[in-house]
Amino acid sequence: MAAQAAEQAGADFILALGAGKMRSMGVASPASLLPVYDGVDFTIDFAISELLPRTGLPVYVGLPLFDPRLDCSALIERLKKLDIKGLTNFPAVFHFGERAETLEKFGFGQGREIAFLTEASNAGLETIGYVRSRADATAMVAAGISTLCINFGLNPTARRDEVGAEKADRIAVVAKDIVEHVRKPRRKLTIFLGGGPVSGGANLDRLCRKAEIDGFIGGSALDRVPLERSLVNSVASFREIEVLQNRLMRVQRKVPGFSDRYGIVCQSFAMDEMLDRAEKLIKTGSHIAISGEENTGRLNVARMIASRIQGSRRQKSWELVLTGEAESAPQLFGRPKGCRRRRLVGMLELSNARKPIILSGIPWLSPELQDMLAEFVSEGSFRSAGSPTVKQSDARVILILDSTAETSARNGTLTESLAAVLKGREVSVPPLRDRIEDIPELARKSAEGLGVDGERLTTPIIRTLVRHGWPGNLKELDAVILWLAKDRNFRVSETELIAHLGGHQQSAGGLSAISRRDRIIQALLLNNLNRTRTAEYLGVSRKTLYNQIKKYDILS
Repeated sequence: MAAQAAEQAGADFILALGAGKMRSMGVASPASLLPVYDGVDFTIDFAISELLPRTGLPVYVGLPLFDPRLDCSALIERLKKLDIKGLTNFPAVFHFGERAETLEKFGFGQGREIAFLTEASNAGLETIGYVRSRADATAMVAAGISTLCINFGLNPTARRDEVGAEKADRIAVVAKDIVEHVRKPRRKLTIFLGGGPVSGGANLDRLCRKAEIDGFIGGSALDRVPLERSLVNSVASFREIEVLQNRLMRVQRKVPGFSDRYGIVCQSFAMDEMLDRAEKLIKTGSHIAISGEENTGRLNVARMIASRIQGSRRQKSWELVLTGEAESAPQLFGRPKGCRRRRLVGMLELSNARKPIILSGIPWLSPELQDMLAEFVSEGSFRSAGSPTVKQSDARVILILDSTAETSARNGTLTESLAAVLKGREVSVPPLRDRIEDIPELARKSAEGLGVDGERLTTPIIRTLVRHGWPGNLKELDAVILWLAKDRNFRVSETELIAHLGGHQQSAGGLSAISRRDRIIQALLLNNLNRTRTAEYLGVSRKTLYNQIKKYDILS
């Protein structure tokens, strides 16, 4: 039943593990390490009797090789005849430390597992090497195993034990360290994540993106959830995370193109969330309101959204700045024919669903015209100014607001009716203070816009810029870069730059209320695990950073 539900939900393959079968019998996973059954036959028997006949997905098996009498070559031939598509070395990964060293010493450890996987791969079977550490992963890759699963131990035994955002960041650092190390010689490695306290949801998405993991292998995280929730929905959620991850990775790869075309830099989690929200609204066919502080790049975001709506079409979207009701209303709604004047066809009548209209300056419209716009957003109908005739349009509008619709209604710049219909259709562009990961790249882009090499922005300058609060957002940043380039030729001390910025700086440890350990993890992720840059970013020596990494057990 679990295999069929997983197939329906979009899983890629089924992995038959003795531990999983035992869990379905009410026995905890560690029993798979004990001589309760013949582990090999026990696993193969349930794979061919319960899984192979009932699912169209490829079936892999995880086999223990602890039996010294086992003939690995004969076992591989048996698997091929049974139509098993792949295998892994689970549950041997649960042996670590002194126990693993003892097994290795007598020929029953990782060396035997690797030899078995290598022989199976040469025989045409798919192989996944389960690893726990950088050393394990290095050995697997050196032997030619092309797919790894980084395992972080047992899954949580209860929902309350599931991983939080801070713990996910710690796991991400360890996983990313392993990933980067083994992918240097082997760029095309496929790397999965499995086990440990991660069992799905937003934390899995963040972890996979930060550590550049390709997928997730769920053991108890999946096969025990029928007791807690629908297994179909659970596996589907993992699949949705993969789709979301792939889309976000594509966005990240296109960041230079985004920046060149729209002036948008997206390295921060806040910008990722904003773009996620925009993508969801684009797919619904909804009208969209873009809010945010002044100079946060709202127009650039609106143009990006308009381009996404248009897809491959190269038509330019309409842009209308509402500067006065007498001029703007006819342009938007149109104007009927009158005495000595021609009929004017408005944008709502000319446009369509694939050619959106970007509107800014909404407060210039009278309450009556704002209510007319609300009627269009809600019903798709409108009237030309001064005409009783109701017309229909499938045009999409993108409204740029100075603050959220709710706030704008409270301060009187937006009518209650327009604010109400925009509820649930808003995208909020984060201020610069909430996207500090973007500041280095934004600063370099600003410098290059002045014809200056962005690499002249030294680490002390970047560190000072990151710690500033940026009340003026992008406009203030551009002004500071202009001052640095033209007035100081980038020769400035941190003290001088702080004084020019107004004197207010937050310490590296005081940017948010989190522990010193998590601050170091955050800095490592921000600097792509480069310890020299991380030390400079934190304002400490490289030796101090190494000591703190060891003290807080960050990369164990």
